[in-house]
Amino acid sequence: MPRQADDRLLIARRVVAEKCLYGVDLNPMAVELAKLSIWLITLSKGRPFGFLDHNLRHGDSLLGTYNIEQLKKLNFNAEEENQQLRIFGDLIEKKVAEVLRLRKKIRGIAIIDIYDVKEKARIDQEARERIKNVELVANAMVGEVLRFNSNNRVLEKALDTLSTEVWDMFNGNKKWLIISSKSPMKD
Repeated sequence: MPRQADDRLLIARRVVAEKCLYGVDLNPMAVELAKLSIWLITLSKGRPFGFLDHNLRHGDSLLGTYNIEQLKKLNFNAEEENQQLRIFGDLIEKKVAEVLRLRKKIRGIAIIDIYDVKEKARIDQEARERIKNVELVANAMVGEVLRFNSNNRVLEKALDTLSTEVWDMFNGNKKWLIISSKSPMKD
């Protein structure tokens, strides 16, 4: 640890920026400005900029799922005892576990040089690819809930139909991915 207080403060800022700061904003420019601001505050001579792409993201943090059980059961009220696990629930859990493992790997890499930043970016891209289908399921479910929330019977039927489509997607139906990737909720 350096003796100079300014150097110690800079190291502390870098650690906090890498390990403790997370955020989501609807405005992609706001996300990029936040990254830039943090990079400038944590700028260190002889060290590359930190990797913040997995900490600061474009999206809507107020709209969506908050529990993996909601996706596994394709139901916002997944805590209810009578809810049944959908046939693809285990696939979703497996994908999420894979991505959590990759995210932990990102957190475990100390940024010493530009190669560490590139490795974090590579792992982040791999994690995003692996979770893409699960995100599509979450977005589709939220869309159905917003569309039919006032009519539980119609919502239940729509989610049953979505369940079949999700199963098809997890079994290689690329048509579903093409249609879903045009969703207005996509980044």
